Amino acid sequence: AIALDDGRSSGKATLLANICSFTQGTTAASFRTTTHPFITFDGTAFHAIWAQRQGSCGATPTGYSRIVMSNLSFSGGTPRWSNPAPVDSASPASRRGHEFLPAIAAAGNRILVTWLDTRNDVRVGEPFPDPIPDPHVNDYVFVGKTKARRRSADIFAAEAFAGQTPTFGAAKQVS
Repeated sequence: AIALDDGRSSGKATLLANICSFTQGTTAASFRTTTHPFITFDGTAFHAIWAQRQGSCGATPTGYSRIVMSNLSFSGGTPRWSNPAPVDSASPASRRGHEFLPAIAAAGNRILVTWLDTRNDVRVGEPFPDPIPDPHVNDYVFVGKTKARRRSADIFAAEAFAGQTPTFGAAKQVS
């Protein structure tokens, strides 16, 4: 809902999008994560981000998760949210790996979005041979009596100038 009178009242709530969320429970080989939106104000506009699976969303979603953004504009005096679009638009839609657990901040005429990303996971697109074991890292868990390799994720970030429709530069790996 939006208040156009200094917060004295607000309009009706608006549905931004029907999403296919990236949500998983905790198992021996996975951690619990749920899709929650995050919103920031950059001095000119509001921006909402969340993790959303691409492709069909049936009982078993098939698409990889991407971080998407919707922007609130006041064109013609009417508040309107844009259609969600991927933050990392430089990556091809067919790229393997999930993007999840996003965060957003705005300061100094910039917007920064960060997220966890599995594009470099050695198990994406199995089968991959196991790397040489590191004696200092326990890379395996047991699922029942089956030995399974742990999954890996990196932190990625993208930055844009503040504005009604920010355009993000190429995502960068920061960890």
